[in-house]
Amino acid sequence: MATTAVLGITLLEQNQSQPEVTVNGAIKVLDANADGRKDITMTDANYTIGTTGVPAEYQHHHLKMDGPLTAPRDVIFPTAGGLGFQSWVFENDTAHLLTAKYSSGNGIVVLPGQTEVIRGDGTNIFLLGANYTREMFAYRQTTDGSMFNMLTGPAVNRELIIPIDTAVSFFGHVVARRTDVTGTYGRWTIQGLITRETNTTTLQYNSAVKDHGSYTVALAADDATHEALDINVTGTAGHTVQWTANLKYVISGIE
Repeated sequence: MATTAVLGITLLEQNQSQPEVTVNGAIKVLDANADGRKDITMTDANYTIGTTGVPAEYQHHHLKMDGPLTAPRDVIFPTAGGLGFQSWVFENDTAHLLTAKYSSGNGIVVLPGQTEVIRGDGTNIFLLGANYTREMFAYRQTTDGSMFNMLTGPAVNRELIIPIDTAVSFFGHVVARRTDVTGTYGRWTIQGLITRETNTTTLQYNSAVKDHGSYTVALAADDATHEALDINVTGTAGHTVQWTANLKYVISGIE
């Protein structure tokens, strides 16, 4: 049977038997591609996006990848019959870097805890649009005067992981609000350059300027465990403080 070029939807044939099967399958594919999320659990290996079933994995608009990975992995998209000529919301919910790519050509590295909108042209996969500035959000709650690292998710390794052999320029803001008593706030502007050569991560330049507030924000390179940028925040004993950070960053070396 003939199929459409992008989503691979099966077309009706003349005098087809049981046309409702084909029509219902097409409706399922369109529904999945409109805003359907497919949760995919990876083993500790590269993963190939599926092309079978109605809807198939590649036909979903939103792909969320998770699984017990111990190292960076590739997520390989299909190209046969034009199947890879579309865009996806690609969410990395694993603990390691994922590269969204075809079996050959260039791909996009997606950091742990991050979501990117990507597009394939049958040869390469790239970020949708011309803007290669990426963005992340991090959170933390503190209740004492200890220092804590802000995270992008519930796992301890949900930080801005620095890909191997790259330089990352970043700029953003940190906001703090005391929630047990009203009237206490804080705001900081953060920026810098962090690099990773093999397994040595170095904060080449950084600035955390307090615009308002009485708490503390400091930046550091995690060169021992996660090869990441640490946004460290310190509240005050007896204060319940909700911290939120917004960070925009550009990576040189992976695109």
